Amino acid sequence: MTADSTTSLPDDGSLLLAWSRKRDEGAFLHFVQRHLGMVQGAALRKTSRPELAEEVAQAVFALAARRAGALAGHPCPGAWLHRTAVLESANALRRELKHRKIAVAVHSHPDTSPELGLPDAALPHLDDALNSLNESDRRAVMLRFGEKLSYDQMADRLGKSADACQKQTSRALDRLRAALSRRRITGITLTALAAALVPALTSPASAAAGKICTGAIAAAPKISLAAILHHLLNTMNTGKQITAAAGLTALLAAVPLTQSYSEAASLRRKLTEQSFPALPVGASAKQPGRRNQAEETAGSRILPGCSPAEADRTVAMVRALRGRMLTSMQLLDISRQLMSLPESHMDKALAAMADFPGLLPVGLLRVMVFSRWAELNPGAAMTAVAAAKLDTITGEMARQAVAFGWMERDPRGLAAWLRDNPQAQVSGTLATAIGLSPHLFDRETMQQLRPVIPSGYYPGKLELAWESEAEDGNVSAVAANLLATAPDDHRRDQLIADTARYLIRTDPKAALEFVLAHPDPRGKFSGRALENSLQAWAGQDLSSATRWAWEWLRKGGETALTGAVWSALGAKSEAEILRFAAGAPDEAARLMAIEMTAMQPALEPEKSLGLIASLPDEPRLRAMENHSSVRAAGSTVKTSEWLLTLADGPDKDAAIRGFAPVLAKSDAESAMIWAASLTSEAQRSELLHKLGNEWISKSPDAARQWINSSTVLSETDRASFTANP
Repeated sequence: MTADSTTSLPDDGSLLLAWSRKRDEGAFLHFVQRHLGMVQGAALRKTSRPELAEEVAQAVFALAARRAGALAGHPCPGAWLHRTAVLESANALRRELKHRKIAVAVHSHPDTSPELGLPDAALPHLDDALNSLNESDRRAVMLRFGEKLSYDQMADRLGKSADACQKQTSRALDRLRAALSRRRITGITLTALAAALVPALTSPASAAAGKICTGAIAAAPKISLAAILHHLLNTMNTGKQITAAAGLTALLAAVPLTQSYSEAASLRRKLTEQSFPALPVGASAKQPGRRNQAEETAGSRILPGCSPAEADRTVAMVRALRGRMLTSMQLLDISRQLMSLPESHMDKALAAMADFPGLLPVGLLRVMVFSRWAELNPGAAMTAVAAAKLDTITGEMARQAVAFGWMERDPRGLAAWLRDNPQAQVSGTLATAIGLSPHLFDRETMQQLRPVIPSGYYPGKLELAWESEAEDGNVSAVAANLLATAPDDHRRDQLIADTARYLIRTDPKAALEFVLAHPDPRGKFSGRALENSLQAWAGQDLSSATRWAWEWLRKGGETALTGAVWSALGAKSEAEILRFAAGAPDEAARLMAIEMTAMQPALEPEKSLGLIASLPDEPRLRAMENHSSVRAAGSTVKTSEWLLTLADGPDKDAAIRGFAPVLAKSDAESAMIWAASLTSEAQRSELLHKLGNEWISKSPDAARQWINSSTVLSETDRASFTANP
């Protein structure tokens, strides 16, 4: 059960970010070539039709291009691609079945499409079985056998230890075999299954990678709100999630639609004039300081409406829904029809739902109408939302839908309206839409929109968001200027956190330096921004981040702020941690690295104890005390069981010193008994009196009764407590 170890640079996240931010066609082509074999292989096993598998692959990568910004943060984009390929294959098969039924009815002969003969009876069921696994198991299988990563590489990607990744992969294989057995595929050993997964998930990419990439980029801006909503609903795990999140999903699904229309349109024009650049990934073709401005005329991106007769039928169908229970698929089909209505039927569609009871799914359907109306006539849509009697949630969703629809039709017109109406009630909602699509504007427009504040944010939020995506953007300088006029500490903290988040994308060290250079008037740093910056830096360059942490602690800096470094180091194996610490600049730094890593709460107890055992006496006992305290915070019962396995001596005494104070918060009597078991007389007396006095201050009667009757206390200890007032 082995897989070859490979190291692919740049990684999927970098390629997707290069496409999402810079529209780097070469980066997206590289991403397509890396995963096309796996996607086409899954589609072919599901559809048994090479031409249909290619169509599915194009649809999958079109959706990936549309959602590249969000997908870049996924720990395993390959797992997402596989799941999407399975879903798209099922959709393609349903479409094919429908077409075949029509063909049979018209031509009166059965379908005779060729069947693909597979030597292994399990292969047609493999992808459905994979898709039935939970997210973490599917991710482990795809990383190990799809991307052929070693367990150490998986640990770096997932932030776990190599041992944990190995155990998870083994469990995932066992569950995959069980899923196949439920499909009557039996007699497969784990070794055979592991061996079959590598070729199945790493099929070579076809020569059509460039064609598929071109088609995906061209198709990306045509993916409708309903299509993205369909995908999001289908990737949810339970019916409860679908019901509870349907309205919010509609709002969230609308967000990506405003982000890349102009770039995709520009790309379609460029693709007719030039071919893809050669690998490795080249630099973006954009000019410094320029954005891909929307060059189409207002409304040219909006799809035309259906015919009046079809629109009448849609409205009649909506009116007939009253009192009916809808499945998610029915809801999606209705949404698609509403999004194709002409402006003449907007009022009619809303009137058809006017007396419908309940929030969902009626609220979602109303939001669809307002979104479509805003694409066609934003002014009329805004007036209609203000006049409609909507509940709070639906009202906010409707305003968001109008904002995004307005963005689709005329982003410059929206910006002009906001400049003239910065204090309008809906300005914050409209500004939020602009903040999600800064690429549609220029620097001057964003500076003019500084008085327009997205709901809950600070003045200048839009300007800073624009700078974060500009080729020549200066996030640090703009943020420093905005900090000078921040209205309060809360807005200041938001601004610093945003600045750090933007800088982290390209230079985590610069983000850290910015946070440290801008403490609040009391000299305190933004802890959240500092921790996020350091975590990103540690993930990118652990050696440099560790050197910084060493210097920070030596200068008396707050220990808690360096936790991200030691947590990142703790994700490595015990042997790797010790090797890494051996490269420290001096002995004190080496011991600090081991001790701080061993204290991390997320570290497995066995690994933590192994690291502690490598320390000399003083730091070992200190680390043992801290480890016991952290362990007790998770479970006092399990920690007490562990303490019983330790041999009497300094290490056990140190562990008791860490455990007893935590236990005393819930069981003072047991804590006193543990304290009395210390072998060191001086430490025993000190801990007993500390815990005893705390107990007396909280429950004097119970504490003194126990002290007077306890058989674990010496007469000296009892007398000293009695002498206390």
